[in-house]
Amino acid sequence: MCVRLGSLAWWGIALVRNNFNPSDFRTWLFNKYSKTYAYNIFNYSRKYSKMISGDLNDLELLSPRIRNHAIKSLIVLSKYLGIHQQFKQKLSNFGIKAYRQDSFTSFLRILNTNNNGNDIVKWLKEVYPILNDNENIFLRFCLYSGLRKAEAITSFNRTIELHNKGLLNEYYDNNLNCLLHFKYPKDFIRKTKNCFITFYY
Repeated sequence: MCVRLGSLAWWGIALVRNNFNPSDFRTWLFNKYSKTYAYNIFNYSRKYSKMISGDLNDLELLSPRIRNHAIKSLIVLSKYLGIHQQFKQKLSNFGIKAYRQDSFTSFLRILNTNNNGNDIVKWLKEVYPILNDNENIFLRFCLYSGLRKAEAITSFNRTIELHNKGLLNEYYDNNLNCLLHFKYPKDFIRKTKNCFITFYY
């Protein structure tokens, strides 16, 4: 993907680093973070890049959720540009901090959002008669494992591949009834939202 500096709102970065290439930044993100996280960081960085070299007061005009995403994205961008310490000091000077929910509050938010669990089970019951056996097995795997979509696809395919080679015991521990994702760090271990093991009976 070719991303031109002029076609995006990267002017704030251009003031900091004349040779900035958005395509290189995008590649760096996708090599470092999960696909979804990298995509979000890239888009928020693009939208709020002028704040890297400008006034940060506009952040206060954003909703708390958007402000958090913008701050985190600009922090990642500042690391890429090699100006992290300066940008960190700038955030401090403006009295700006990213809000971080504690894990229990995050858990309750997920649990209470639109009764997601009930909606998913209802949807599964509706599609079950329509899908073929392999598709139903995969959906049950997603439901019982709790893995995110990309992780579930990777894990499911690896399970099939290793089973066909007679090597499933390298990934699935029969004694613990557990998938050992940590054995494949490139696919499951990242800087955020790591997946180490999944108990699966």
